[in-house]
Amino acid sequence: MVIEVLREESGRELAASARFTGQEFDWEQHNAQFRKDYAETLLRDLLTYARKLYGLQNLDEVRDRRAAHKATRTGRLNALNGLSTTDDLDTDEEFEVDMEEDINLDD
Repeated sequence: MVIEVLREESGRELAASARFTGQEFDWEQHNAQFRKDYAETLLRDLLTYARKLYGLQNLDEVRDRRAAHKATRTGRLNALNGLSTTDDLDTDEEFEVDMEEDINLDD
């Protein structure tokens, strides 16, 4: 859970930075690399990163942030499900990755 919150938060920052500079951000590449880089990181170190980088002081706050991420993703999915086939949808890599996570990483 902690690694997924850190992955999502860092990805959002990098995606926003890329949009600001007119670059593309590859969520799939970010997700794969992040998980590879931090898969063996100790929980206490991940929690230290969460506290220092995102102000998340404990597991309860991390859990709340994860719930917020899931709520955002659910809102996007609900919006997508509510669109008709004639509606114009601008899907980006973040949305596609979020959908993949709902299917594969439901924790």
